[in-house]
Amino acid sequence: MRFKIIVVAIILNFAAPIFAVEFRRAETLEDARAAVCRVCVSGARGSGWFAGYENDVCYIVTNFHVVTSNKTARLDFWTNGKLESVNGSIVERAYDANMPADFACVSVSAADLKKIDPPFLPIGGEDAKPSVGAIVVSAGAPDGRFVQAWKGMVLEYFNGKTAIFSPPPVPGQSGSPICEYVDGELFATGILTWLIGERGRDESKGGAIPIGNLYKAFKRSTGVEVDFEENGDPIPPNASECSESVASAPCVVMLSQENCPPCKDAMKDVAELREKKIPVYVYDVGSEYGAQLAQRFKADRTPTFFVLDTKYAPVGRFVGAGVAPQVADAYDAITVDDSCLIQSGTPTGSTGKSEDEAPASSPDVPSSSYDFRSRPSVYDVTSNVGFLEDSNDRWRNRGQKDEPKAAPEKKPKLGERLTDSVVDSIVGRIANAIEKKGAEMKESALNAWQAAKTAILFAFVALVALGVLLAQACAAFVKWSWRKLAALVGEFREFQSQKEKNEE
Repeated sequence: MRFKIIVVAIILNFAAPIFAVEFRRAETLEDARAAVCRVCVSGARGSGWFAGYENDVCYIVTNFHVVTSNKTARLDFWTNGKLESVNGSIVERAYDANMPADFACVSVSAADLKKIDPPFLPIGGEDAKPSVGAIVVSAGAPDGRFVQAWKGMVLEYFNGKTAIFSPPPVPGQSGSPICEYVDGELFATGILTWLIGERGRDESKGGAIPIGNLYKAFKRSTGVEVDFEENGDPIPPNASECSESVASAPCVVMLSQENCPPCKDAMKDVAELREKKIPVYVYDVGSEYGAQLAQRFKADRTPTFFVLDTKYAPVGRFVGAGVAPQVADAYDAITVDDSCLIQSGTPTGSTGKSEDEAPASSPDVPSSSYDFRSRPSVYDVTSNVGFLEDSNDRWRNRGQKDEPKAAPEKKPKLGERLTDSVVDSIVGRIANAIEKKGAEMKESALNAWQAAKTAILFAFVALVALGVLLAQACAAFVKWSWRKLAALVGEFREFQSQKEKNEE
């Protein structure tokens, strides 16, 4: 029995690193978009992102006001234009309007998330926050629909606690990461939480909580004393939360293309529709996501306008410019159940019941006059979120490579510049080709090594099994030989006894 236990332990020790689930890290804007998902709970939709993993558990970070008291969430990822979903459990929550803190973590099985295989977007460390003046990137699910990526800039801080950025977000983007390159590496340094101002106004902005507050909130949940100034309101007075109800408003999508004169004329239609408060999203079919939408909607010409209902299904298609009146009529013809809509700026979610069952007096389904600042603080962190330690280490060790010092700038002559340009172009192409080939060879070598380790493991298992069989065969042979010898000895003794009797 002990021998079998030892064999199983050895096998598991060899097998664990071979079959461990691994995910790649987000490095580009497209990777950041792929790491972001739509977070769907009873009564609300928001955004979140795959922030890290530990052993067989992955963690999605979002806002507390998106999930509130719900216990489970559905996470929707878009990969290659295809919607793929996975279910998770809401395991950690922290809300404190004075810090401010508005965080939640959704745990997902690594095996289940690996079927979708999104990259993970690491969070910054305990001192991480969006940098003023920095160009930031983000992705989220505006109006609770599909995930979109965008670029913006951090403008300032309100009372030193809330990062103010532009462009302004829309409902459904709560829980989106605010990312920036720090020492050449992409990190989430903030979490999009509020719309500051009114939707559709040029002067409106967005508000984000520094990601360092996540560490403070989770530490405070476990009883650790955390210092933070409570002087002054950390949230702008005209801020509203950016989650979206399940029944989102319809929208219009226009597919465009570069060097297309009708597309330029169609932008007048876009402006006219937006003046009528109709949400219009423009995508270039030359981009990856625009091509996916064109394939999905079977669009073969540009510009083409698609009117989408509350379930993101096309109910109207209009080709060419000058079609704003027809698009507006199709948009206005869509029936929306206003009883399911929750005004932007109010917390959404329910006590776990469906929307029809949630009582009007439920504290998690307040009226439009509800002030989220009066929500009681919540500190509910029940487990050790180990990926935070890895994230903090990754943040501290960022940019380990020392950048070479630049040589003094020398202005070359025109002929030298042209020659250098041609040479740099050729060398650059050769270097890119070598780098690409080297990456392919490295990947092939890694695959071969993994295959070799797997073969070694199975060979070891086969040898152990063969050894067990040989041991059992030897034991059986010894038993058989002993019995045979005993029988021969008995026969000999009987023969001797019979011989003695005959002699007498």
